[in-house]
Amino acid sequence: MVDVCEGWRRVFETDHGTATVALLAGGALKGRRVIADWPGLKDAELFEGRDLKPTTDLRAVLKGVLKDHLRLDEEALASLVFPGSRLAKPMPGLVASDDATARPSFEGRVAPGRRGTIPRLPPRRLGANPSGCSSAGSRRA
Repeated sequence: MVDVCEGWRRVFETDHGTATVALLAGGALKGRRVIADWPGLKDAELFEGRDLKPTTDLRAVLKGVLKDHLRLDEEALASLVFPGSRLAKPMPGLVASDDATARPSFEGRVAPGRRGTIPRLPPRRLGANPSGCSSAGSRRA
């Protein structure tokens, strides 16, 4: 799972800022770590004098996951998935790609007679909020 937050604020204002954060979670990750470059909050370290400076291109993170986990071709990632992103190289080492046991497997969990094409998912209650978060007070922009 990849979760990217888009709603960051400026350091000294309430307007939208520039930098963001991404959270990766799942069994196929080389996990239990934080990968970050802290740019600092001094005036000289801020982007345009007001925003936290971006240090990583999120396309590189997403390309790394897609290349290593789903085995997508780097050329296709640069031209079709993220057009114009040739300078953003896939970030290596996010996925335990050398360990086949870390890859998702639907073996033994497929619907009968389907030859492994449709995974059998656990039953889910209708109307259940899978995140467990309350939607009270939230609204779409």
